[in-house]
Amino acid sequence: MIFAVSPGTAGCGEDRFVATLPFLLSPGLVLQLPEESAQFTGTTGRLTIERLHHLYVASLGPYQSTDSAEQGLAELRAAVLWCAIEFGAGVRYPIETGTVSLFDEPITIPTVQPMAHIGEVTGWKSTDGHYKAGEALVLPDHKRLVRFESGNATLTAGIAIERFVAKAEEALSFKHLSKIACDKKLKLAIEVAMSHRFEASDNAQFITLITSLEALLPDLPVSPEASAAITEARQIIRNKRNTFARADPEWSELERLLDRINTLRVDSVGAGMRSFINAVLERHPGLGDRQAISKKVRDAYNARSRLLHDGHVPKEQLRAGLVFLRDFVPRLLRCLFREAASA
Repeated sequence: MIFAVSPGTAGCGEDRFVATLPFLLSPGLVLQLPEESAQFTGTTGRLTIERLHHLYVASLGPYQSTDSAEQGLAELRAAVLWCAIEFGAGVRYPIETGTVSLFDEPITIPTVQPMAHIGEVTGWKSTDGHYKAGEALVLPDHKRLVRFESGNATLTAGIAIERFVAKAEEALSFKHLSKIACDKKLKLAIEVAMSHRFEASDNAQFITLITSLEALLPDLPVSPEASAAITEARQIIRNKRNTFARADPEWSELERLLDRINTLRVDSVGAGMRSFINAVLERHPGLGDRQAISKKVRDAYNARSRLLHDGHVPKEQLRAGLVFLRDFVPRLLRCLFREAASA
């Protein structure tokens, strides 16, 4: 399929709005919808999953205002991330909200294909606008909108749609799901972690999973003693820099050194990662033995540094780290998601 058009809204009734989020699963996974293009409504009646030619579309609504629908769109993104964690699936979806193209006046539907198909299946004589299937949107469901979809490769083999919807509705039932929508670090960490399924090589998957842990870290200041030493070092460098004119290359080099010194006020990524993981393990001992996991995290981060520096690490070291990260990272993210959304 190179290009497709289809009805994108109900196109009748009172003013109302629907939040829609297209998403793509990593290679090797499909949702087992009963038909080639079908809608599956969950038990709450709010959530709908539809399969297009190469995308899935999750929808929530209807809402009475665009503001409410925007909040629904944020909740959809969080719910899809929860499903990604639960099924160990790679998921891609639009981060930004797109726009619907509305006409100043309705346009008559042409009598030639493919647009004539829209009138045949809906009974519409004209349309009010159109939108792209691949964009996250707040749709005016009462308008007659045409959906345009571009082609792409198809995916294979699957997740039962009932299970997927059940997990999405589980996420939507969390008391404070909106906190996930606002937690940029946690959202990024989940997005990065689940994207490792799209990576073909072990090296890329390993680096992606470690990076997802790094995305969670807050800035951790060094000790007061270390901070005082850094302040003294900065003054020494500044005094040395000021012995040169601004036009001199030495002045520029020492200025860059001052910028690098500033970064030392925050603890190293490796130490910060271990501190963060240890704190989470204290709150969630079910994740495993703190000492053993802390060592594995340290080993994985050291392997990551060596891989990026040298371009390779021993195969057995990489495989051991990857096996650990594939198991531990989703479980960690699941705990943090539940913790944030349920508190």
